[in-house]
Amino acid sequence: NELDHSQAQYGVGKTMTDFSLTDTDGNTYRLSELLKEKKLVILDFWYTTCEPCKMEFPYFESAVQKYGDKMALLAINPINDERAMRTLRQQLNASNKTAISFPMMKDTCNLYLGFAVTSYPVTVFIDSNGVILDIHQGAYTSEKDFLTAIERYLH
Repeated sequence: NELDHSQAQYGVGKTMTDFSLTDTDGNTYRLSELLKEKKLVILDFWYTTCEPCKMEFPYFESAVQKYGDKMALLAINPINDERAMRTLRQQLNASNKTAISFPMMKDTCNLYLGFAVTSYPVTVFIDSNGVILDIHQGAYTSEKDFLTAIERYLH
């Protein structure tokens, strides 16, 4: 059921069910559409007061700037409302050092339950066939580690 993933049991090697989420700017992202355009879709589960989550944002932005033509990154928040996410984006975008361009969205279809997310952040890599390549628990500790993961899945 693409509207409710709470009963799904996703894992590495399984194929994602289609879903559609709307970001804080009103843009809708559908997995099946992204997979037609991109080699890799990355889902990042996070929340606004999670310091390790926010620590990864510069790595994500760097990846989007470098590989945005081949990959999409969706920052999916199961906890906070859109207002909290918009406020954080405004704070981050007040400085060129911390500005982000990737979409932030509320998890309105309970994707996090399908991945059994209990601690944050969790980063999921999905190939162009919708197959889950990796589920990374915890924060990436360096931009190099994150970019290396992306490069492994893009080639």
